[in-house]
Amino acid sequence: MQQVQPALDGLRDEAGALNLAFDVESILADTYQSTMGTFADKSFNVAAMSVGGAEARHAAALAQALGMQPVPQAFETTGRAVPAGNGV
Repeated sequence: MQQVQPALDGLRDEAGALNLAFDVESILADTYQSTMGTFADKSFNVAAMSVGGAEARHAAALAQALGMQPVPQAFETTGRAVPAGNGV
């Protein structure tokens, strides 16, 4: 919530809603990426990244709708990942 609260507080129009959706999808993609290699059952890595890949595609589509570069880097980052243990 801390990462998206400013966008929620400023939500006034369609562009704000798109920016909020972009932020949420980007945070989700980063969070799924950050979990790779942490599962005792390695098959969970495949399941988690299938969802993480979908979130990254959502973020790319929203970025394009916002006039931003849809794929700003070659690989997913973990810069905005929600740390494990936060109940997300």
